[in-house]
Amino acid sequence: MTVPASCPLCSSGQESHSHLFFTCPFSTAVWSHYVGWMSSAPPASLASVLTIIGRSHIVSCLGAATVVKLLMQSIVYMLWRERNHRIFRQSSSSVAAVINAVESLPPPRDGSVSYLQLYLSSRSLFPP
Repeated sequence: MTVPASCPLCSSGQESHSHLFFTCPFSTAVWSHYVGWMSSAPPASLASVLTIIGRSHIVSCLGAATVVKLLMQSIVYMLWRERNHRIFRQSSSSVAAVINAVESLPPPRDGSVSYLQLYLSSRSLFPP
């Protein structure tokens, strides 16, 4: 059995999906930036992501669950992208740079407002 390599984001934990996306201090800092208004703590697993999406104040607001799902997919994508950049390009970004990358995803081709832009402009509409 091969021992997993150390996490490229924090260099302290063994790389696994659970560690990379949820328990790594780097990942936790990115999650904390976005989910503080939805949850008292960043998600620690995929199950806790589903719990956040299923909260009544999110489910009851039309489109909010879709926005949160897209946000969470964007976070996972950017964490994976950062991991790959560190491994294959030997370049690293800060937590702030990853957050900025999540927030600057391009809008849909038709020019309409993206769900992520909607989320970022209306966070106050979804109190915890």
